[in-house]
Amino acid sequence: MSCTYKIISKLIARRLQGFLPGLVDAEQTGFVPGRRIEDNVMTLKMAEEWSYVADEDNLFVKLDFSKAFDRVSFKFMWGVLQKMGLSRNSIDRIRALMVGGSSCVHVNQDLTAPVKIKRGVRQGCPLAPLLFALSTQPLMRALQEAEKSGELRGLKLPNLRTITHELFADDTSVFISAVAGDFKKIKTVIEQFERASGAALNMQKSLVKGNFAEGSGGRNDQEHREKA
Repeated sequence: MSCTYKIISKLIARRLQGFLPGLVDAEQTGFVPGRRIEDNVMTLKMAEEWSYVADEDNLFVKLDFSKAFDRVSFKFMWGVLQKMGLSRNSIDRIRALMVGGSSCVHVNQDLTAPVKIKRGVRQGCPLAPLLFALSTQPLMRALQEAEKSGELRGLKLPNLRTITHELFADDTSVFISAVAGDFKKIKTVIEQFERASGAALNMQKSLVKGNFAEGSGGRNDQEHREKA
């Protein structure tokens, strides 16, 4: 990336950053001003402790998306920005920076031929983390709508707040009940997000961790990993 590119993208990023807290749901703490990863840690700890106290069968699902920043579809990104209410001029400026770029690979002190970049947010670009945070909004909204419609139970905390998900950038944590319906809905939501955004779930690094009430049949994390 040239100095000119970095200066222009930094100017746009600074302007966009001020609007980010109002555009991205509170469950996403990555790259949003005023939010911290410590909030996610506190929520995870509270969810774990309350799950034991409430004596309920719950599951914590840790989703790992393969090369998340590199796979975001340009078409998907423009659609998200439009839905967020960004002006056409703003989107066109971002599009001008992102589309048409190319990269070379440094191999044995030589550079390969340029490779056209057709998707993803570029490492080192000041806009990249902000655009990625925005691109997770459809996934969060889908989980939120599933909870509201009753298709996803989530975990109800003592303050009457129901949590279904927490994100820090691409690190996604989902809280569900240990029932087949919740598993199916999570699978559907993820598949729809993958098709729309270009994301790909890494099953080898994703994790299902259970907390089960007494008499729940001795189910374990490995069984639920296999079912997932």
